[in-house]
Amino acid sequence: MQNGLRKHYSVQIWWFKTYFDHTMESQGVEDVHQLRVFIKRIRTVLSLSEIFSGEVFNKKPHYELFSPLFRKAGFLREIHVNEALLYEAGPGFLPLYRDYLCESKDSAMADLLTEGANFNFSAFEVLNKPLLERMNTLSDGQVAKQSAAYLTGKLNKVGALLNLLNDNQKVHKMRIHLQNVRAALRLMHDLNPSVEIEKLQSDTELLTDLIGRWHDVAVFVGALNHYATSSDRKKGDDQLENVIDQFSREKESTRVEIGNTLKTYLTEEKEIPLRAWLDSPYFI
Repeated sequence: MQNGLRKHYSVQIWWFKTYFDHTMESQGVEDVHQLRVFIKRIRTVLSLSEIFSGEVFNKKPHYELFSPLFRKAGFLREIHVNEALLYEAGPGFLPLYRDYLCESKDSAMADLLTEGANFNFSAFEVLNKPLLERMNTLSDGQVAKQSAAYLTGKLNKVGALLNLLNDNQKVHKMRIHLQNVRAALRLMHDLNPSVEIEKLQSDTELLTDLIGRWHDVAVFVGALNHYATSSDRKKGDDQLENVIDQFSREKESTRVEIGNTLKTYLTEEKEIPLRAWLDSPYFI
């Protein structure tokens, strides 16, 4: 019989395989996005499993297996996001840049399909065998306690970055920590659904979505600035400069909004609802 951790991991693998197949077959924008999402979720379970095992389990071989596929999907995902933001600016804006993105997309998709064709599912199964056996030795109570400790540690790391929001790299690091928080909360909810965990999930989702928008805009502005300096002819493009200005303003206003939202998020009580969840009779 599978315990909660193994069931949760199996679900993440099922969705990864589903979006992997969809990406290889139809190359849909959302398929590529969800492929990366479920690789991230698998990696969080691997990180948690390393902690749960007292580092008897080593996540590095799994990470190395997924890394090339994740990276290639990331290149394509960035182009998809830039196309969507360019459309927000105006459907007919910057036709030369749109053509540039289209050419880049074709190349990135070809690279991703090649990487996908080379992904070694047999190696993945071999790596998973001892991991799944190890997972079965852990009670749901053990997993719950250590998941809550992991979540609290990640929240403390987020809090330590509160006054460093002017540093783009720190905001990005905060985003990664919060994505790990969300992944831990999904596991916790699968172990034992509760209103306390659902409230934490909702609050965290609002914040990570806001930071995600900031990240997308920041990457878009960086890509446009790089494009603008790639030739003298483009430097005088008023429409290009206007789009850069528009999204640069959004980037900075969103940064302020993140700071305000984060302060509220961090001051909300989390220890009591986590304790209430841990004290559930389900884990006794």
